[in-house]
Amino acid sequence: MTYVGSYQGCGCGFNSSQFEWEGFADAADAMTLIDAMRDEEREEFLAQKHSRECLAALVSEALAHGKVDIYACWAGDESEPPDRIEHIGTDWLTKHLTPLLERVKYTVPG
Repeated sequence: MTYVGSYQGCGCGFNSSQFEWEGFADAADAMTLIDAMRDEEREEFLAQKHSRECLAALVSEALAHGKVDIYACWAGDESEPPDRIEHIGTDWLTKHLTPLLERVKYTVPG
């Protein structure tokens, strides 16, 4: 098991959920507003986007050794069973604004 955190040091920075709340379906849709964002919104969104891209690259490299499981949870809940299991590809991590939901185990086939 390996712990991986976003630019914030935890899993929160992988998600750009504020854009889903504003009605955007995916990261590409949110990018259309990049020039209209306030400086701090743009910096945060780009940091989240970069974190998702780095996670996807890390998962892609790890796939050389077989399937990869990602379990998003609060610190201390690692031994708790997931609420559900989702099968995804690495592109899922970069296309979605909130690719990692709490207590969901994501499996990427190798």
